[in-house]
Amino acid sequence: IISVGQFHLERKRHILLLDAVRKLVPKYDIRLTLVGHLKSENSPNFQRIMNYIHSNNLDERVYIKTNLEYIQLQREYCAHDLYVLPSENEPAAMSHLEAMSQGLPVICSDSNGTDDYIREGVNGYVFQTNALDDLTEKIEAIISDRNVLVEMGCQSRTIVEQNYLPTHFCSQFNDMLKTVSEHLV
Repeated sequence: IISVGQFHLERKRHILLLDAVRKLVPKYDIRLTLVGHLKSENSPNFQRIMNYIHSNNLDERVYIKTNLEYIQLQREYCAHDLYVLPSENEPAAMSHLEAMSQGLPVICSDSNGTDDYIREGVNGYVFQTNALDDLTEKIEAIISDRNVLVEMGCQSRTIVEQNYLPTHFCSQFNDMLKTVSEHLV
């Protein structure tokens, strides 16, 4: 599992995702990579994350990667099977769209402004914000069946290719401008 989000913001809900992983570890051989921008390892939120990892014996299950360049982040997506964005009140995250473009199923909260990239049960799930049990169930629904995981990842990639490539966006934008200009004349 991979998650991308700045470590200094409380709304990123890293601890919620760590709780879900902790609950799933007895049943599944899973790993979590948290990727994010970090100004200082002394930041209180980052220290809270590290303390949680250590106190819950997740040191062998959770990896932290900070301040990655874009190409490094793309490699991380490719090295993982599932993307989870646990943030609350996320205005317009793009990380799950990046993960989808690399063929990953995605999970995000229902307070993510771009949760409509996810087609429920097709390429991922949307969970109720801050609901640990709901998040855990959604993760388990994907990781419990390798065929489901692979199919959802394929669907993510297809959704991006059909709807969100820059060429598609430009085409839609041009069509919109044409329609608007026709109505103004």
